[in-house]
Amino acid sequence: MPYLNKLILIITHWCNLDCVYCHVLKEKKSMTKEVAKQAVDIFISEYGKKKNIRFFGGEPLLKFNLIKAIVKFAKRKAKFYKKSITFDITTNGIPLNDKMINFIQNNPEIELIISLDGDRRSHLINRVSLNRNLDSYSYIINQKRILKLPKLTVNIVAAPNQVEKLFHNFVHIFSLGFRRFNFLPAYFILWRKEKLRLLKQQFQKIADFILQQNGYIYIKNFYLLNKVPLFNDGLVIDYNGDIFPNNLILSRHFIHLRNKIILGNIKEYSPHRHLFLKPRDISYLMKREANSALLESTQKVDRLLTDFVNLLKNETSRY
Repeated sequence: MPYLNKLILIITHWCNLDCVYCHVLKEKKSMTKEVAKQAVDIFISEYGKKKNIRFFGGEPLLKFNLIKAIVKFAKRKAKFYKKSITFDITTNGIPLNDKMINFIQNNPEIELIISLDGDRRSHLINRVSLNRNLDSYSYIINQKRILKLPKLTVNIVAAPNQVEKLFHNFVHIFSLGFRRFNFLPAYFILWRKEKLRLLKQQFQKIADFILQQNGYIYIKNFYLLNKVPLFNDGLVIDYNGDIFPNNLILSRHFIHLRNKIILGNIKEYSPHRHLFLKPRDISYLMKREANSALLESTQKVDRLLTDFVNLLKNETSRY
């Protein structure tokens, strides 16, 4: 089964930020330990020697105790089945504290993917906290210990309202000591022609800078190519145990497609039942159901991202 190399657990639909460009539908719904353990048990026992579990949201660190329990449970299961396992946590960084950092440091299989869009002004203009008194930029950069984590990646979102500063923002984050990056244009918002031109220019400047570092910068985008563009493929388990082929259902633009792409529920899972939904079927649904202007705009920025990643891949392969 193609989905069973990567498990995406939607730990919670809630978030402590209200980002301008975020299209995730925020609801106070969270996964139980029972659902998570059942999903992990099935995922690890199925075929394939290398397993990856991604904790997604919402803001997954709001449910840190659940993540901690799942990591411990999954590592025991992987050892029993003689399989290797890694974990990703995608976070805005606001819930991070010493207890969490200690746990991640003691479990080097965990990659922490933290969102930081650039300098203070660039970060705060789109990443709005529900607590209006919280400066999320200062909070993150003052967490000096995270720089010592074995796997720390910064997720940089490029939005139209600050695209002309993308290169500046990347260099700023680099100057803070970060060396692992993932780039993501804001999807499902309108990018006008001039903004697309600027995005292409900024990607080229970033590529030139990265290539000058002779391989000392890690680009996570190299390993994130999905069969369904714009969303993460994998065995996706929603908070209630519903199974999906990717995390399309998190988007408010596609929430109405739940019943068309659902593959079942983890409580009713049988190893004899194949959970297939062809990528082209999902792409067709997206094209049919999405706002055409938003989808066209999103496809254009996604192509620019793909060109940027392929350029870096081709050039770095010569090292």
